Amino acid sequence: MVSLLDRMSTLDVPGPRAVARSLAFGLQQCTPQERLLLNRLAGAGLTTFAPWAAAALLDTGEEEAGRMLWDMSHRYLVTYLYRAGGFDRFQLHDRVRDTLLAAGPHVLGVPEDERPDWSAERLRTSVDRLLRAFERLAEATARAAAPHEWSFGSPVPGRVGQGGDAPTVVRAPADPLAWLESERRGFEVCFRWTAPEGDGRRSPERGLRLRRAFTVLSRSGRRHWGAVGEATRQSTALALEMDDPFSYGVALLERAEVVGAQGDHDTGYERALTALRVLEQLDPPVDPRWSARAHRAVGVNLYRRGDLDDGRAEIERAVRTFEEHTDHWWWARTLCNLAEVDRFQGHLERAYDLLSQAESLLEGSRDVPEQWARVRLQRGEVLRLREYPLNAWFVLSDGLERLTDAPEEHWYRARYLRSLGQLPTNELNRAAEKCELLLSPQRERDRRYRTARKAGWPEQQRRAVEKLFVDGYPEYAYRCAEPGPPRGLLRRRGTLRDTWRGERQVERLREAERSFEEIGDDWGRWRTCLVLGQVLLARDEGEGKEEFLRAARGFRDLGDKWWQARAQRMAAESLHKAGRLGEAEELARAAIAGYRGLRHRSGQLRAMRLLAAIVVRSDQLEARRILNRATEIAEEGVRLGVVPGWMVAWIGALLSEVENSSY
Repeated sequence: MVSLLDRMSTLDVPGPRAVARSLAFGLQQCTPQERLLLNRLAGAGLTTFAPWAAAALLDTGEEEAGRMLWDMSHRYLVTYLYRAGGFDRFQLHDRVRDTLLAAGPHVLGVPEDERPDWSAERLRTSVDRLLRAFERLAEATARAAAPHEWSFGSPVPGRVGQGGDAPTVVRAPADPLAWLESERRGFEVCFRWTAPEGDGRRSPERGLRLRRAFTVLSRSGRRHWGAVGEATRQSTALALEMDDPFSYGVALLERAEVVGAQGDHDTGYERALTALRVLEQLDPPVDPRWSARAHRAVGVNLYRRGDLDDGRAEIERAVRTFEEHTDHWWWARTLCNLAEVDRFQGHLERAYDLLSQAESLLEGSRDVPEQWARVRLQRGEVLRLREYPLNAWFVLSDGLERLTDAPEEHWYRARYLRSLGQLPTNELNRAAEKCELLLSPQRERDRRYRTARKAGWPEQQRRAVEKLFVDGYPEYAYRCAEPGPPRGLLRRRGTLRDTWRGERQVERLREAERSFEEIGDDWGRWRTCLVLGQVLLARDEGEGKEEFLRAARGFRDLGDKWWQARAQRMAAESLHKAGRLGEAEELARAAIAGYRGLRHRSGQLRAMRLLAAIVVRSDQLEARRILNRATEIAEEGVRLGVVPGWMVAWIGALLSEVENSSY
């Protein structure tokens, strides 16, 4: 090392010459193992890393590798960053890495006996160890984060014939998602080394397993959607290269679930259907729940693109399989999907019953907070549609309170904020007035007055309040009537009504939209934009339409024809209520055109009835024609069991009004 400084003084490398001299001085003080570690960190492409990764590159113990990193951090060759996911993290500066890569051991004055360890061949061997360690830790972390999505026992995708999961050689992190974020760049490095188009020495099996672990982890935290989409695409290519039908079927299934979650339901349906065919033809067969999961993916993509009838049939097949295997987690999740179909078709009581059944399956399983959050959220949304706004408020606000600040719950927080912001303030106030009149200590004088005038008033009012709730009575009624703590100079006691004032509802929706945008959930963002349009238009006739149109354009860009049509129909409904009939008619016709070709009779019927209500004042014959055709479609749908019976009467009532009234 005597001549090292002399060599570095003439070295021509990128960056300031001072970096080269500083590195030369640092290398002179390093042990051979430390110099080798710096070389392998640079060669592997790692910029931030933990001691376990350094240990894999050197084939040494994690404790020894950590000691070396701390020693080199004191010489400014690496930098200590922070502790995340249960591991200390260090950084190799770009200029140090570039200098190491540009120079090489001879120019850097590495002793002759050390140079064989700096060869490309031995670097590749060390990278193989790194990939193996990364793969095992990533798989252990994914299993911990989402055990129900990881596998249904043996075999495990990517490990057919290997006797199930590989042993974990490093400790699993306590916080899986914190580890994912800290190792985001590490995953990228591993993906480059195992890319499908890489050299012939890479292991496609390892590449698939790494990508699957990344996919499961990211989906559990609802993040990195773009990277997850690319990871699932590459997984299918690697599975084909492996000639492993089971791994290929699962890769296709996960790709279908990912693209469907991003709003591309046509592609999601095609991938899910192919996955189903592959999984059902495996010999020997695998656990039937894999096929059930594929049926679920087929059904979810079908109904979310507007084909509710066939979507329901596929989801019902999945429910039966999960029920037969007493798999409560997947059974409950699939019941939630079935409840969504019922909700969109107008079978609201049936949807609520399904959610109650899902909730009963989760009793005693408090280790599945995501499932609880999902069920409570959907219950609140169904209660709103059943016109129990106050009941919905308590279910949703309690659900929001139970969420933590954990990153994996940010998506649910945005969903809860959107659902709360959608509840109509006027209806909440009317319901709260009934509760306060019956139970509030501040309304005692009113109660005495009304009872004096009518002896049966207390019981009559009690029944009126009880009808405000499907469940939760009388607890919710008492909570609604309780005055808040005194606040302000005048020590005024607030009420629950203060929490849902119009401006607070708009604030919730804007916060939800920002959250979806930060998470990268475009579909959730446009859905929230749609609700914001409804609320703004209801508050001020001059606002809201642009939000609807922005949402419709967003769904169009995502390729989601069903929600594009829904956005147009909902805009037409709000504009109709605001008396802006010309604009409402234009959007209602656009919605009907959008539903055309989608096997979604309920949406089509709502749009047709709306159009008739809009045009009736200017053209009664046109309104009658629309309603007569809608009646025919509704009656056929009832016979097929895909349209609720009340829709026939609902359309008929407007037809009768048109025929017997003069507009």
